[in-house]
Amino acid sequence: MGEARLGYAVLNPSNFDGERPDYKQHPVIPTQIYLKLINLTGDLLDQLYLGVGRFEAFIACFADEYYGITYVRQRCLGVGGKAHWRPDMAQAINDHGLTSVFAGEFECLYLRSLQRCLIQMQDVVKTVIHLYTGMRDQEVMRISYHCLSDQVIRQAVVDDQGIERDKAQSVNVFSTATKFTGYKKEVTWFAPGEVVRAVEVAQAICRGLAKLYKIELDARCFSIRLLLVLHGTEPRLA
Repeated sequence: MGEARLGYAVLNPSNFDGERPDYKQHPVIPTQIYLKLINLTGDLLDQLYLGVGRFEAFIACFADEYYGITYVRQRCLGVGGKAHWRPDMAQAINDHGLTSVFAGEFECLYLRSLQRCLIQMQDVVKTVIHLYTGMRDQEVMRISYHCLSDQVIRQAVVDDQGIERDKAQSVNVFSTATKFTGYKKEVTWFAPGEVVRAVEVAQAICRGLAKLYKIELDARCFSIRLLLVLHGTEPRLA
């Protein structure tokens, strides 16, 4: 990347005299790389959040085996006249008001690209959660669908006359159950606004996939990618 971007010169290991210590920790990542990643994922999350109320209905429509495929292909498959044609991918995206979402990095021209786009969206969400919470990979993958809750950190201040002077303050917390030696322990992370929005996007995609594959949303992992991993070979999103 160069000294100008990093802010310091990188030592060439081949020119280093002496034995390098055997550290198990990952080398320090320059701040500039973190900032670039935060800004990039923030912009992508803003783009995805525009469709948070539309993903569920859009994905569920692909239960129809002809939905989203090209009109030429529908004609070859004998769907019938134009009155029976389902929307192709471009029309389906437009009908659900997702044109600005499926653009740029998430452009989806054909049905065969839909699974790839959804995985990319889930990867952005997963990266945002990592950045703002410090959670490990498997901790994120174990997240349950109902993972957000409000925790009161300061009770409301009420005077002698019963008038509320200061409202109660609460923060969103993000929790998951982690397996240790023979028992489960719930671990909690502070969830800033970016994480809350990321979870809402993941939940919206999850609800659509759950409808598509007829899976009940219960205490199991909603997973940032679990449903697509389990059902990645299904023809509806192939």
